Amino acid sequence: MNKAIIYALFLLLFSCKQEVGTKTIVPPVVDAAQALPKIYTSFAEAVKTPDAVRVLDLSNSQLTEIPEAVKQFKNLEYLTLKGNQIKTIPEFLVRLEQLSYLSLDGNGLRVFPNGLEKLTRLQTLSLANNQLSSIPPEIGQLGELHTLYLSRNELTIFPMAILPLQKLEFLALNNNQISSIPKEINRLQKLETLFIFQNKMEKRPEALDGLPNLNDE
Repeated sequence: MNKAIIYALFLLLFSCKQEVGTKTIVPPVVDAAQALPKIYTSFAEAVKTPDAVRVLDLSNSQLTEIPEAVKQFKNLEYLTLKGNQIKTIPEFLVRLEQLSYLSLDGNGLRVFPNGLEKLTRLQTLSLANNQLSSIPPEIGQLGELHTLYLSRNELTIFPMAILPLQKLEFLALNNNQISSIPKEINRLQKLETLFIFQNKMEKRPEALDGLPNLNDE
């Protein structure tokens, strides 16, 4: 089976796909040769076999903070915390060396979560469906990011703070209030996919012409 299809099915089960307007965005694929990991949605079940936990979905769990018991999941790679009220990233999460995917969609965030910049091994970060009006320079410390979702926030200008993310390949800025794209976006030379629909731009920004690998929508 095509590895894109395999990973798409995995994300469907994991509830990590991004619904943006009428579109469904699926993050870049991983190696399909790897066996798809079990998705733990019960914290009580996960703590029984902590070393086996690679995917943990605590969506819509009425959490205001990340449970400290998560620190025992040394092999955790994917963590989704959608639909909670988490505002701060605890220090113990930084010590999870395998963590590469984090979703904080729909957590009512008005500011960038404190401590998030310390998760320097993250490759995919989703902060969609929040109330973020700006992105601070601290995000530039996430140098391994290749996929970033900032969809459905309250951004009115392009977040210049993401320009240091030189490995970024996928960027979703759709459903904001952005009126223009600056020429500096050309610093993101690895950018292949950009979602900017449902903003305040009436035509395709000329600044995107300097990104030859780009597929923008």
